[in-house]
Amino acid sequence: MDDWTCGRIKCWPDWIVALGRQAGSGRKGKEMMWTLGVIIAAVFVYLTYVLLHPEKF
Repeated sequence: MDDWTCGRIKCWPDWIVALGRQAGSGRKGKEMMWTLGVIIAAVFVYLTYVLLHPEKF
């Protein structure tokens, strides 16, 4: 099984997979994938908060 898939289902978009593979194989690539995922999630949560509470900004 490929590290970039969850069984038969693709877990990541192709451009993120390309970034992870370009960074290097093994541990380094997986760390970059997790870091990218955490950054994207943090930005999403922040933007959602700003949209829900515009009076605070």
